[in-house]
Amino acid sequence: MENLPRTFCLPPLRTILAEFNAPSQFHPMKEQAKLDACKWFLSFQHGNKRWAEMIMQAGAEDMAAAMYHDLGFDDLVLTLQWYFWGFLIDDTIDSQQLSPEGVRNIVHLYEDVQCNRHLDETVPPPLIIAIFQSVWKKMREKKRLGFERLFAEASIAYVRGLPQVNGFRSSVGLPDKETYKRHRRKNVFVEPAFHFTGFIMDLNIDDEIVRSAAMQEAYAHLSEIGWLVNDILSWNAEQRRGDMWNFISITMIQDKKTVQEAIDDAEQELKSQVTQWRSAKMNVLETYRTHQDIRDLTLLIERNELWALIAVEYSYNWAAIRYFGSRENSEQAQRTGIVHIMPRRQEKVTDAGENHS
Repeated sequence: MENLPRTFCLPPLRTILAEFNAPSQFHPMKEQAKLDACKWFLSFQHGNKRWAEMIMQAGAEDMAAAMYHDLGFDDLVLTLQWYFWGFLIDDTIDSQQLSPEGVRNIVHLYEDVQCNRHLDETVPPPLIIAIFQSVWKKMREKKRLGFERLFAEASIAYVRGLPQVNGFRSSVGLPDKETYKRHRRKNVFVEPAFHFTGFIMDLNIDDEIVRSAAMQEAYAHLSEIGWLVNDILSWNAEQRRGDMWNFISITMIQDKKTVQEAIDDAEQELKSQVTQWRSAKMNVLETYRTHQDIRDLTLLIERNELWALIAVEYSYNWAAIRYFGSRENSEQAQRTGIVHIMPRRQEKVTDAGENHS
């Protein structure tokens, strides 16, 4: 992807997602929750300074306050702690800090924790695992078993897909678009987040409904929307560091298209997925409209719709420097759609986030 243009034009994401209900309320205790969650993170021995700086600036408290404006304070703090872990596992894989064997080891340890198996206490776990151990212990103490199981299953499926994604990123060749889409669906965190909503809001929904074919279809389309929005907005930052694991880059390389043509292709895919999500959502709500759990089911679906919009706001506002290079560039992108392509650079990573003694 040499000789990139100086700019490209983003699709009107807020317009495309206009039917999703935008957050209208924010949790009033978000700053105190952030303070408590940060103190918790800094309590880990051998903490990672780069990670500490990243989570302080990540805007996780804004995301949580928008998604869950009505949570109790302790649940809001737990949400932030889980968000912090999500940022850190994403950073661990995206920046290729670990060898393939290191990634496989993380996956095995994660499964051991989430399946409540005993870990060897004579060997300190990597920091990324120690953090999740703490989060998972707090979640289990809530005793919300239905969505706890669903969250665990979806999370383990997500983590199991990480070695393959890491392998694609470190290999010379890129997968074809259909292979990319298949793996991208696995490594977007939408389904675990979907079930986390049910868990943290303590919703009561029959397990057969949540596992039904109609709901599976709904998860699938929401996941597609999630990764397409992310790939569109994160492409600039990813190409900057030479990361080609993105639908835009793969379309450019394999279909020999310009960045604008690839962005336009992604826009059409996104519009199609929004249409299919609308149909899948209405199918679920109509199928179970007389069920005793319809109120909580509706709340689960409508609250999770916020994820797509929050991803847009996160990129434009809370992560403006990461995705656009500056707040000024982000503001211009929001006003005009025009994005300045950032020059390529190599990021030097010196700390894999492991527990060093």
